[in-house]
Amino acid sequence: MDTSQPRAAWLNKYRFVGYFALTQIILVFGFFAFVTIFEKQLPAPRLSSSESFNEKARWLRELGNKKCDVLVIGSSMAINNVDWAFIRPALNNMTVVNTASWDMSIAASATMLKYIAPVCNPRFIVLVAFFGDFNSKGHQPIDWEFFQDYFNGQPSQLAYLKSADLTYYLSTFLNLKNLSNKGNTVYESLNFDETGSVMLNCNNFVRKKSRWDGYNSYLSHFSPGKVQVELDGLAEIEHIARTNHIHLVVVSTPLRKVAEDKIAATWVATLLEKVKQSVQGRGGVFIQAGALANFTDSDFADFAHLNECGARKMATLIAPLILKLSAVPAPMGQGATDRLY
Repeated sequence: MDTSQPRAAWLNKYRFVGYFALTQIILVFGFFAFVTIFEKQLPAPRLSSSESFNEKARWLRELGNKKCDVLVIGSSMAINNVDWAFIRPALNNMTVVNTASWDMSIAASATMLKYIAPVCNPRFIVLVAFFGDFNSKGHQPIDWEFFQDYFNGQPSQLAYLKSADLTYYLSTFLNLKNLSNKGNTVYESLNFDETGSVMLNCNNFVRKKSRWDGYNSYLSHFSPGKVQVELDGLAEIEHIARTNHIHLVVVSTPLRKVAEDKIAATWVATLLEKVKQSVQGRGGVFIQAGALANFTDSDFADFAHLNECGARKMATLIAPLILKLSAVPAPMGQGATDRLY
């Protein structure tokens, strides 16, 4: 009986399996080598649908010293509207870590705080926001477990492997390269400074009319349900600060005067009063910046985002308050057993 043909078929089958396995091993090792060599040029791992959040996560992960005195949270208002690097000397060179990213809702900032605060161990938490952040959809979804692993040092090769999406990485790479060439002259700049902030140019910034007059759109899309979700997020931030004996400062950023005048008699005024009462009622400090300094149109990149000139004005408002607070104990919660970390 001729057994050569079955044996040949058997050998061919296992040879194919061997080649296939070898190919997979080569691809995996090639992938790991590629990421190791070109990681700095690649977009950050896809932890969320926001490239701003993803890039900020990478910036946070790569901090040499994750301890900080001032921990900043919030949306693009917090990224752009305070020049922390400018006032660090006035703050006795306190360490500032800005965790903010585009469209970060108040509720998402509260979640971020739970992961970052135990590592940073701040003396101050500063939430920088405007009224639109309390009516926010936020950028969802964020894989918080993935973020925690990545932030805490999971090998970046595993992070890229877990979030493998060649279409996303290619399109994001091209977009970020284009933005990098434009510098801080466009809203989408992610050129983080030493504190994690981005200062938009004062003079040669490219304004968009739709954003310059964008307050009308925000006022017409008010949702009580969304507002309550964000107020609940604020309460969580207040709870974290109080139970861990951290000073909480909530800054309501200024708007262009035409926008400030228009919102004065709307639901926004009522909302900001609620925020103020909530923060102060739990031992925090609330700052309504527009009432404390004169901001002109030359200080703005759009109706709500400040350029570097406006951000420096904001910084000079906040610095004396933080120095004053640093001389007194933070409000205490119900007891040491309530600490979250």
